[in-house]
Amino acid sequence: RASFIGKMLPIRLVHIPRFRSTRPVWMYHELSQLYGNSLPNLELSTFTDIPAFRASKPQWLLEMNPNGKVPTMAHGSLVMFEGGAICSYLLDKYDVDRQLLPKNDESMALYYQMVSWCASTLDNLIATSSPISAVLGKDAPRPMDDLVTNKKYFDEIFVPFFHKQLATSGGPYLCGTQFTAADVILGFFVMQSRDKMVPTWIEKETNPAMHAYVDLLLSRPALQKAISPLS
Repeated sequence: RASFIGKMLPIRLVHIPRFRSTRPVWMYHELSQLYGNSLPNLELSTFTDIPAFRASKPQWLLEMNPNGKVPTMAHGSLVMFEGGAICSYLLDKYDVDRQLLPKNDESMALYYQMVSWCASTLDNLIATSSPISAVLGKDAPRPMDDLVTNKKYFDEIFVPFFHKQLATSGGPYLCGTQFTAADVILGFFVMQSRDKMVPTWIEKETNPAMHAYVDLLLSRPALQKAISPLS
């Protein structure tokens, strides 16, 4: 009984819409589509005034996450930050039939590789704040301050990798015909590269496959729910 009650404690997540905290929100809704009421409720603490949030981080958030960033999660006595780690926690705990993270080596390897690559490199290409802003404040250099170099990396390193992965798997998803957790992790970065960047980094005319991949992801009810203003 104690174990059952523990499983149903709400998952509390600090969130900014369309920021990296969207990944665990999306992952939660994908799991909810598969497993229904076996998941606990997701409770969001949502911030929408970005300048105010960055100017004065709540003390309770800093006590949970010294970086003062989203996503930050609390589940019972467990506190976590970093979106990839939170997504992995949700998968380990609730994807009991391994529908989003299949046991085959290729899918598992791609998922963990994407978690690390996004956290270490890809997300920082389009980030609007610096990982060292907690100590330098508004004077911290931002990754987006050098968009020319960042776009060059995107075009010359990431785009060929993406097309090779789709060609190898057969598509339309990263691991083939089945949507997996890897699509949540990498797909959010691709979506942001198309829809956040002005001008877009993914033109329909010059990169139709990547453009279509974003449209395919956006057709998923779980992602629609994750990016809804009401989420």
